[in-house]
Amino acid sequence: MPADDPIDDRDPPAPRARRRDPDDRYDDEDDDRWRPARHYDEDGYEISSNDQMWAIFAHVGVFVAGFLAPLIIFFVQGDKSEFVKRHARESLNHQIAMTLYIFLWMFVAALIGLAVGGATQSAAAGFITGYVLFLLGAVALGIKNTVVIVLATLAASKYRHYRYPMSIRLLG
Repeated sequence: MPADDPIDDRDPPAPRARRRDPDDRYDDEDDDRWRPARHYDEDGYEISSNDQMWAIFAHVGVFVAGFLAPLIIFFVQGDKSEFVKRHARESLNHQIAMTLYIFLWMFVAALIGLAVGGATQSAAAGFITGYVLFLLGAVALGIKNTVVIVLATLAASKYRHYRYPMSIRLLG
């Protein structure tokens, strides 16, 4: 050892204690084994991490497979977990409502376009007006849809339920 290297005569640091999860319902002082925390939703049902994953997929899967993702999850995983069933049902209801809103807005934009075309005696002006109105409404509904899907996904990741705003509750 060279002479100018300081000698570390301190004791080695003590091993740090494992930090326990405050939500761990199986926290026994006598038991040193780590056990995963159990999570419960607002209704008292136990939620596993697998249930959480399927609930998240019920919302995010809409970006990949449209309304088919929550529909498949509702029928395949819904019998196994009330938490997954509730999230899939909520997502499916919302996607059906969004489809109805798009068709309704398309009808309204077409009526306005026809009115403008009739008033100006120009079919092109009516078509352009209806088309632009439809695009503006579709973009607004698309942004709203994306925002509420992100909020629903965050709620599912925190083991909470979420109710989509402006959603028609067709499924129970």
